[in-house]
Amino acid sequence: MSHALQSSSSPARQHHPQASHELMHGPAIPPSGIPSEKHILAFYDRSLRADRAVEKAIHMARASKANLYVLAIPPDNDKSGSDMASVRARMMNDLRAIARMGRRLGVAIDGNFIAAPALPDIQTVIENQHIDTVMLVHRNHADHPSPNERLLGELAAHCPVQLAMVD
Repeated sequence: MSHALQSSSSPARQHHPQASHELMHGPAIPPSGIPSEKHILAFYDRSLRADRAVEKAIHMARASKANLYVLAIPPDNDKSGSDMASVRARMMNDLRAIARMGRRLGVAIDGNFIAAPALPDIQTVIENQHIDTVMLVHRNHADHPSPNERLLGELAAHCPVQLAMVD
């Protein structure tokens, strides 16, 4: 978490949150220069619901002087036929834009992309990033939830930290 952007294109490092490159590295020091003890996790998949969750998480982080970690996951509805490298590049560009917005608002934002997210990967991120609160969007109660809705529903049922729900 912090200042320098790095990238890596090693396909072998794309499936595990520990192995893939992170948006930023270093200690979590917000623009105020005072390290935060609170850490919020939000998910991003380019959907309007994820946009709302990230926006609410930024506001929550700013109000509580917390750090924000945004975990990008592949969109459910990516009909572009893009390969995973292209999806990853788009998502990392979005994460960089989110981090820039956070800097303007005085919020330290870090993030990463997981190409094939699973509950154990997310739980590892929660532990390794010292997450205190996970921001989730209320799920649609459709007969056929999307893969991302199922994953985040499973996380909600087994989350080891506080949940903050967004409508």
